[in-house]
Amino acid sequence: MRAFAISFFVKGVLFESTKQAIEATIHLHRDAIHIYIGVAILLVASLWFSHRWTASRVLVPVVIIATLLEVMDLIAAYIGDGLLYGFSVKDVLNTCAIPVLIWFVWMRPSAVTKGHDA
Repeated sequence: MRAFAISFFVKGVLFESTKQAIEATIHLHRDAIHIYIGVAILLVASLWFSHRWTASRVLVPVVIIATLLEVMDLIAAYIGDGLLYGFSVKDVLNTCAIPVLIWFVWMRPSAVTKGHDA
């Protein structure tokens, strides 16, 4: 059990230090980085799924990766400051909000034209 706790501690410290290095390098706030990550995941997923923007499956990787990143954040926070669920919910929403809006914008024209084909 002790080795398990040490492993979580090391992973949490490495994850947190990597995030801080990225922030220092690109000079963006953590919330902005979440937005960029979400859009990047959406674009990669759309390429992976052959540009099928109308398929909701392009949003699945965004939600999964956002959730996994927040689990890592919770592990690091638990080790350091204790659990802060409110910040994790906000981060998941920041990561997923713009990709969902982009998906709706691209989905809407195709949904409208499908119903009005002659």
